[in-house]
Amino acid sequence: MYLHFMLTVEFKEKISSNSSWDEGEDHDDICVIIDGFEDPLSSYTDDEYEQKFVVLRSSDVIERLLTHSVSEIKKFFLTVKFARHFRTWGEGFVWLQPITTGTELPNIKFTIDINISQWKNPYSISELEDEILRLALIKNYNIQVVADSVLWYGYEFTIKFLVTNYDTPIDIELSNASNIFFELSSSAIENLLSMAGNDVVTSYFRFPEEIKIAASQYLIYFGQFLRDLGIAAATEIKEERYQTFLKIIPESKTQALDEIRNALTAYLNLPGSVTFEHEANSNNDVAVLQLHANVMHLKGQLALSNAVIQVKDAAIELLRLTNYQLQQSSSDIKNITGETEDIIKDVVSVKKTSYRGFEINLPEILRKLKRKFK
Repeated sequence: MYLHFMLTVEFKEKISSNSSWDEGEDHDDICVIIDGFEDPLSSYTDDEYEQKFVVLRSSDVIERLLTHSVSEIKKFFLTVKFARHFRTWGEGFVWLQPITTGTELPNIKFTIDINISQWKNPYSISELEDEILRLALIKNYNIQVVADSVLWYGYEFTIKFLVTNYDTPIDIELSNASNIFFELSSSAIENLLSMAGNDVVTSYFRFPEEIKIAASQYLIYFGQFLRDLGIAAATEIKEERYQTFLKIIPESKTQALDEIRNALTAYLNLPGSVTFEHEANSNNDVAVLQLHANVMHLKGQLALSNAVIQVKDAAIELLRLTNYQLQQSSSDIKNITGETEDIIKDVVSVKKTSYRGFEINLPEILRKLKRKFK
């Protein structure tokens, strides 16, 4: 623990830089020295977009700064940013805003990037956001939580805490905020897991705006597709900003989830199959007729939205909805020792040379589709 001294800050031009430093200009070529400790990898910016903004990278310098209060820090910086490891979450960033700007009071903000392709949870990110906020209201914590889809690969999850004491070391505020964040997120995850259970399949998609409505309508029919294959399951679809979240909940706990996951893969690739119409036209079962109608409706909507381009091969790729699948909650398919291996008997096989590793027996799928009437 350091003895408390008055905060001192110096600005130093980086050795690799040939430019001069003038007040009001971009200072990415400037590093900072705090209490006599230099952070050579830090960067300081003071322009119309980022006023008195510093990014710290040295753990020693960060530790020094945290011994000071908001009242001291605001004399030199309007925003301070540095990396931090968050329990249960991994790596992220801390943002300190030590002054009031507009309606924003001094606050500490945590941001964590969430890669959808690595999301394996049986609940959505918006459900996690809502549950954290619900628990915060119960405990009377004054926080703000936002999961914003600003990243091409997922979300930036943000939680903001107001600074409660402007004259104590900011490390105390940061420690309190970290503990609250861990408490809320751990409890929220525990609650969501207990409600959802492990017997679910989830998948995220990011569809272009031109085809989003049509593709989402096609996903809705997947529940009926499963029932026609003899798999009883409920489906839920949620629109989360720029992502579409699909959850499939089998009615039987003995139902193999791999069958559902691989049925979804087959279903997503049907619109791009060049033989689907021919095969479907030779089968008069109502299940096949309705599936054919849904596939043709999707193709028609894509054509109307001008999303299907004229190049034939490219159009086929566009119709394979797996191209827009960001994540599916499944474990890696095991190594295959032979040419193919069935993962839905006689229907879907793993094959090294097929599209994305799958060989889909379309005639067999259509033969297995049977509509049962009560």
